[in-house]
Formats: sequence, structure tokens, C-alpha cells
Amino acid sequence: MKAPRETIGPAQAGLALACLFAWLAATAWVRPLMSPDEGRYVAVAFEMLRSGDWLVPRLDGTPFLVIKDESQSTAIKTT
Repeated sequence: MKAPRETIGPAQAGLALACLFAWLAATAWVRPLMSPDEGRYVAVAFEMLRSGDWLVPRLDGTPFLVIKDESQSTAIKTT
């Protein structure tokens, strides 16, 4: 006869996810933005927020067309 398998309950899964999120949030300052892409994406989103130009994202005054920039700048604005 096989022994019953133990499963993780919802409370244990929630605790595991909360611990993982807390660990990632606490160590976020240790991991810098990876160059060059992540820093560039943040710069474009910040420039959109600063200038108020939500239609054409720019990097150093030059149009930089990547679709996710609008969502990043909106996220920066809400935080």
C-alpha cells in the first residue's frame, strides 16, 4: 500500500510566496540594472513621465519606439 502524498495547502503556499516576495524586495538594491537595456528602458520611461509626451517615447531627444515604455512610465507615475 502506498503512503499518501503530502500536499501544500493554500496557507502554506501563500506563506511561501510572501517569503519569496519579501526576499526579492529586500535584496533588490543588491542587483543593479543590467546594462545596457534595463537602464535604457528606465530612462525612456522616466523621460516620458518628465516630458508628459505619452505618444512618442524618446531617449536623449531621439524617438525610441518600444511598446512597453508606455506601461513602464505609467507604473512609475503610480508609484
